[in-house]
Amino acid sequence: MSVLTAYLNRMVLLRVTAAVIAISLFALVFDLLDASDDIIRTEGNVALAFGRYFALRLPSLVAEVLPFAALLGALFAAAELLRNSEFIVLWASGVSPLGIVRRLLPIGLAICALELANDELLVPPTIQELRAWEVGSFKSTLDGFVGNDIWMQHRGDFVRLPRLEPGATSASNVIILERDSVGNLVERLTAARAELLPGAWRLLDVQRATVGAGFTTEPELVWENEIDLDRLRVVARPPQEIGLLDLVDIIRNDGYGVVATQGHESALFHRLFGATLPTLLVMLTFALARRSTRQGAISTLFMKGIGGGFVFVILNGLALALAEAGFLPPLAATAGPMLLLLALVVGLPLRDELLLRRRAA
Repeated sequence: MSVLTAYLNRMVLLRVTAAVIAISLFALVFDLLDASDDIIRTEGNVALAFGRYFALRLPSLVAEVLPFAALLGALFAAAELLRNSEFIVLWASGVSPLGIVRRLLPIGLAICALELANDELLVPPTIQELRAWEVGSFKSTLDGFVGNDIWMQHRGDFVRLPRLEPGATSASNVIILERDSVGNLVERLTAARAELLPGAWRLLDVQRATVGAGFTTEPELVWENEIDLDRLRVVARPPQEIGLLDLVDIIRNDGYGVVATQGHESALFHRLFGATLPTLLVMLTFALARRSTRQGAISTLFMKGIGGGFVFVILNGLALALAEAGFLPPLAATAGPMLLLLALVVGLPLRDELLLRRRAA
């Protein structure tokens, strides 16, 4: 890594880090106003409870503020370079505008890796613990199932289960609709009670309704299956709070017949492509810097950077909402804004270089 590359990356890193800390703490103050009553009512040391809430809430706050913090940190770094005329020295020494943007790639990759690691390793478990704690805005479990029963698909059959508590090994009023290879109903099993054993359920007091054969009753029946009840609890979570591997598993298994996978596909692609948003906003800031020594260049940079950054953040959120609602393909909705932003990051410096070459000619 060259001295110039290290200097630019260190400058951006320090300011982005300061922005992340400042904005996160500012947001945490307002978040604590909402959760303070619940935290105070918890048993044990109140100070430790506040510290625990801070540790659990910080990863999700960082995930929310990182794009804005990256934008502001890059703007302050670029403004300092403009104020000290360091941009002019760089351009006069032969470093092109695109060359400056390219030198920010190490810090950009680091921010992208931080975003992915935080969203994957920290956000899902900490939010689940906050929901289990039931404080502030996390009192609701946000259960993805509606009603008192859960319908799911297993192989070609449909199964109805009541809502199950974590660790439950039995259920009542279980219904199994068995179908043939073309989807026709061939038999309905209704069990007053079922013991949910791994690999096979033990159905008790079973009523069998077979197409063409009428009704029969059996005191006990074993129904072999590969249903993983823990997967149902994962599917019930909001897609934004599910890890990447679980998202892929849910999509591959078509939501286990419980939920539509449109939201999970959107969350998966948003997690992958959205992680590049802070990096691209940093590079966009330096791409907007112009070869100018006139007064007001810094204020112009801030207006363009903040305006352009917020437009892309809003556009990204709007496209994600449309994808979750099924109006746009998830891949196009999540990758489209990032590709447009990447085109600006590369296109603006290239345009400046072409203009300079024309003037020189």
